[in-house]
Amino acid sequence: CGVCYAACEVVAWNPDYLGPAALNRAWTLVNDVRDGAGRARLAAVAGDAGCHACHTHESCSERCPKHLAPTASIAGLKRATALAALRGEL
Repeated sequence: CGVCYAACEVVAWNPDYLGPAALNRAWTLVNDVRDGAGRARLAAVAGDAGCHACHTHESCSERCPKHLAPTASIAGLKRATALAALRGEL
């Protein structure tokens, strides 16, 4: 719906930031065993405008009308991209 995107402080000063909705969706797909593009998705969210740009203010999660937790998804992406980088996969 975009409430999380509108609530995100990072979006306000970094227009290239992917935003919490897109990163939440990426996390869902990375964890879907039917999706074969997990490594490519991690590479896409690992850049400067991706998951590591999140400052974890949790405004997105606090204001989500569906009570989703984009901040938790972004934290998962941060861990997954860091592990992939350590393994030399990114």
